[in-house]
Amino acid sequence: GEGNRGSLAIDPTGTVMVTTSEKAPPILTNVATGQEIMRLKGHSQGEKVSAVAFSQDGKTIITGSYDG
Repeated sequence: GEGNRGSLAIDPTGTVMVTTSEKAPPILTNVATGQEIMRLKGHSQGEKVSAVAFSQDGKTIITGSYDG
């Protein structure tokens, strides 16, 4: 069946995670508190981000979506 596909990545320090889903933009969250930090914008199909990763230094978030 069709589920809510998404991805999760945790920064190298283990303090921030970013989650994706087909129904919401990528969300940055404080790992310790669970508090939302911010929502990312930028893809033309905004909410359909299917993959996410942090760079090795944790300064850049890479996302992949259905908008090519």
